[in-house]
Amino acid sequence: YYYTAPGFTFDAMLRYTDVSLELLTDYDMVLFVEQGIRGGLVQASERYCRANNPKTPGYDAEKPSSWLVYQDCNNLYGYAMGEYMPYGGFKWYDGDLNRSLELLNGMTDKSDVGRIYEVDIAYPDNLHDAHNDLPFLPRNAVPPGSKVNKLMATLERKERYIVHYRNLKQAIANGLIVEKVHRVLEFQQSAWLAEYINLNTSMRKKAGNEFERDFFKLLNNAVFGKTMECVRNRIAMELVSCPRRMRKLINKPTFKHVTTYTETLAAVSLQKSDVHFSKPIYVGFAVLEISKELMYDYHYNVMRRHYNDSIRLM
Repeated sequence: YYYTAPGFTFDAMLRYTDVSLELLTDYDMVLFVEQGIRGGLVQASERYCRANNPKTPGYDAEKPSSWLVYQDCNNLYGYAMGEYMPYGGFKWYDGDLNRSLELLNGMTDKSDVGRIYEVDIAYPDNLHDAHNDLPFLPRNAVPPGSKVNKLMATLERKERYIVHYRNLKQAIANGLIVEKVHRVLEFQQSAWLAEYINLNTSMRKKAGNEFERDFFKLLNNAVFGKTMECVRNRIAMELVSCPRRMRKLINKPTFKHVTTYTETLAAVSLQKSDVHFSKPIYVGFAVLEISKELMYDYHYNVMRRHYNDSIRLM
């Protein structure tokens, strides 16, 4: 049995797909992939917008008509998980790093071998106005006047930026310039997850009530979540009612804190003395990258091509 749906769906996925996911044993590879995990992009490109059209109060016919439109991509992570995902064969590219960029041109979304690049990349000044709404390759940084790390889409030059090959191809095609390649991690990939994602998507369409629709949506999204579990933050907790045992745990170098419930019961939290990297975090990395690729493709190759400069992101 399972305590939660996420634990259930991950095991169900492994059984249904019969995939064997390689776990990273090279610590440099673990750090490499972790550094490339940036989460989803949320931003306000404009502080204030106001619609002006016949369907809005205060319409001014002498001013140009404008509309505010909300758009959403249904099943965004489901789409990404249906694409080619890494599963094994991880190794550092040992060829000429400069030539690795030339090989990038021959790679497709369905290549058997994928790559993750670490590059220095420049954002030419002539692109700044055109890309101001949604700059390519967002990065994690602390913005001025803040102490909190944020994912920001900026027009700055980026050093040692870790990026999936599909996103790098997209950025280069839109004018960004790679100045140097530091490292390249190769892997085997296939659409091994698509069958399970499509199954849940199909079951969600057939669902007869809101609970079932939410459940099958969760079964897909939770697969992504399980690949992104941060095992570094796990703790060991012990319920204690014995004073002698309490003193022993508090004296441990891994002691964090104690929560007292009653005079005779407390919970002691301890840091893990060792960390087992038992999650295929490279899958979560690929899902996040490919989902961004789709959103950028929609903005630049659909909306901007159709409406040109007459649209802006809010």
